[in-house]
Amino acid sequence: MGRFCIYMELSCRMFLELVESNSLYYGNRCLSLRCHAKSLSESEDAGSCRSRRDVVTSSPMKINRRLTVLIVDDSADTLAMMELILSELKYNVLTACDAETALSIAVEQLPDIILSDIGMPGMDGYEFIRQLRATTGTQNIPAIALTGYVIAEEKKRAIANGFNYCISKPVNFPLLFNLLEEIAEVLD
Repeated sequence: MGRFCIYMELSCRMFLELVESNSLYYGNRCLSLRCHAKSLSESEDAGSCRSRRDVVTSSPMKINRRLTVLIVDDSADTLAMMELILSELKYNVLTACDAETALSIAVEQLPDIILSDIGMPGMDGYEFIRQLRATTGTQNIPAIALTGYVIAEEKKRAIANGFNYCISKPVNFPLLFNLLEEIAEVLD
């Protein structure tokens, strides 16, 4: 099967309309997104959206404070997509393209939640979570594993190694938003 990419410059309003219509394509896969975001007014454009995040509201973030989420993935495209979506849903987002960098960020910034890919070159997600759990101050940060392997054994392995939850890729965003909300309620 051939792959091709189409690059489009979208305003935040257009992006959120795609998200709300469940028809956002990513790479050679279609993502089914069901996030609850209000559309921006017709006058909003990409430039003003970046500086005025208060225009976008969402039902997944019902808590009073903004949670900080650290996303760890060796795919720059995945990092950018996840950062964009979670930022627009009012999460503070930190990113790392490898586990070593993520460990440093986790120790310095102490994020509320970590989303980590498992299959990364160098230190993989399993070694990352073991080191995170062994480090004073980061051992109790809730962590969600993101894996391209959809077999049940892989999910059990992720939990056994120290992740609190495991989600298959491509990411089921309604499931992810529900998990983030559950974690937020416990943290609040």
